[in-house]
Amino acid sequence: MRLITWLVIVLLSLSLVTAVSITSSKTDYNHPDVITFAVSQCTGTSVVQIKNTKSGFLVDMDQGSGNWNFNYNTDSDSSKAKYEAFASCDDLTSKTFPFCVDKAGCTIAPTDTGGGSPSSGGGGGGGCSTKWLCGDWSFCNATLQQGRSCTDIGCKTAKPRLENKSCAACDESWVCDPWSACTGSQTRICRDEHSCGSSLKKPQEYQTCSVKQDYVPPPKQDYQKPTPPVVQKPAPTESKFDFDFKKIWEDYMVYILGSGGGIILLIIILVLVHVLGGKKKLAFHHHELKEWMKKEEAMGTSLEDMKSILSDHTGWSVEELERTFRELEGEGYTPGHVPGPGPQGPAPPTPPNQAS
Repeated sequence: MRLITWLVIVLLSLSLVTAVSITSSKTDYNHPDVITFAVSQCTGTSVVQIKNTKSGFLVDMDQGSGNWNFNYNTDSDSSKAKYEAFASCDDLTSKTFPFCVDKAGCTIAPTDTGGGSPSSGGGGGGGCSTKWLCGDWSFCNATLQQGRSCTDIGCKTAKPRLENKSCAACDESWVCDPWSACTGSQTRICRDEHSCGSSLKKPQEYQTCSVKQDYVPPPKQDYQKPTPPVVQKPAPTESKFDFDFKKIWEDYMVYILGSGGGIILLIIILVLVHVLGGKKKLAFHHHELKEWMKKEEAMGTSLEDMKSILSDHTGWSVEELERTFRELEGEGYTPGHVPGPGPQGPAPPTPPNQAS
């Protein structure tokens, strides 16, 4: 009997030594902390489930093998509540790690002050009856097992327990990396979070694609306005005309002066010929003209006839005749008065320059 008892103790000790362990650095966290759970001492594959003990919902889950770490983001569930990280192994061993999110001290059991309500059942003493509340079954893993965690909500003193059952098929849960850059085709890698070993629901990891040509603007060319051709302006020089004139003047000055003098002399001669050959009356012959005009007037010759006779047969100018007529009028005579026909008078006087 003692041998049997010893063997049972040894077996229980070995099971406790090889039981799975899940730990974290602390139990109180806040949103949006990321909690790292260390899973160890598990034979084969282990599954970690994060549950909200207030709602009973499974908020996260992952699996690994051997000693591995599981990261949980508290933003996965917005509740301010107590949570449990439940680790289970293929050998049906399990471990629960309670922690709090925005609810510090939630893992500390309240102290009984002795004023509680009487419990039901449990014999003649003041005990209570356990009442288990279980969560949802986990996904069916590669060993075709499912598990769930149950909590005593009656006495609230019993440790949570893990329930396992067989399942028909492993539930595949594929997570894929982003598609690679398109080069006519694209690839990606997909992994089954539940490691079912099957690929019935595995997404496509290869596809064809069209390479999108990014628009590349042409190189910018700065427009440069063409420079107009430069026309060399000749340096200011002495005018050719001035140069030739000076040279001609220097070379032919004698001839030019001689020719100019000859032309001037010729003009003077022509003027003298014209003046001397024209009708000219000297002042000292004026009295003869007056006397003739007096006689003609006495004989009744009109002024117009006198002008006509003097213009046609003498060299007296009209200006000289007019001046003479004015002088006669000043002396009391009236040239042009016609008293009546009389004897023919003397011939009119001739200007001195026409006298023979």
